[in-house]
Amino acid sequence: MVTALVTGGTSGIGAAFARTFAERGDNLVLVARDQTRLDETAAALRHAFGVDVETVSADLSNRDDVLRVAEVLGRTDDPIDILVNNAGFGIHTSLLSEDTTPHERALDVMGRAVLLLGGAAGRAMRARGAGTIINISSVAGYITMGSYSAIKAWVTSYTEGLAVELKGTVCRSRVCCRGGCTPSSMNVQAYASRPSRVSLDRRRRAGCRLPGRCGERQSALHPFRTIQILDVLHQAPASQHDPLDLGAHFVEQVALSPTSTSA
Repeated sequence: MVTALVTGGTSGIGAAFARTFAERGDNLVLVARDQTRLDETAAALRHAFGVDVETVSADLSNRDDVLRVAEVLGRTDDPIDILVNNAGFGIHTSLLSEDTTPHERALDVMGRAVLLLGGAAGRAMRARGAGTIINISSVAGYITMGSYSAIKAWVTSYTEGLAVELKGTVCRSRVCCRGGCTPSSMNVQAYASRPSRVSLDRRRRAGCRLPGRCGERQSALHPFRTIQILDVLHQAPASQHDPLDLGAHFVEQVALSPTSTSA
């Protein structure tokens, strides 16, 4: 039985991942700040799909809370097979603002937490010989939109580095570069399987929201890895996209059986 841990698993992409995992019979560990919402989400998934759902109330801007989640990832009894580092939020504060609190909190949640949890999961999965780590990034990392872009660029690059360090094992490090969305609707998405450097032309297309194509490209930096990019940019109005459908697509394309492919 596969167990997936999803941060920010009560709304948006995180909830879509959680529901899709539950639909295919995977057990879950949901991480979020609001215990009430965690309880409601867990109860709904247990009732609908009959899976086990564990909840962890944690503020990922708090290092101690992150370390509590890392302990779950490192456990040997009922181990975590899939980690989805999804928790995050938008930043609407200027880089020149005297109050850097929003930027610092964003770095804690979308940077430090990803680093600590990715490392904890990677060590545990490598020791067991199997596992998948999925980090939710953004096409914003390919353009300049303040600290959010900088953080998401780091998430993508970090996931590449993690994939390199896991090469030769049956553990996988994947990144989902999703585009503009709200917690309830999304109209842009992209994913990179075995992520690598993306051409400047593709970055410009993503930034300009021009239609992209699904294809494969050998990495100049890491020629032993192949990048697969899927850009669905303004394909349809946001109202026509169900986040659960997008979650199912991500799981189908990125979160395959954790023992099927090497990084």
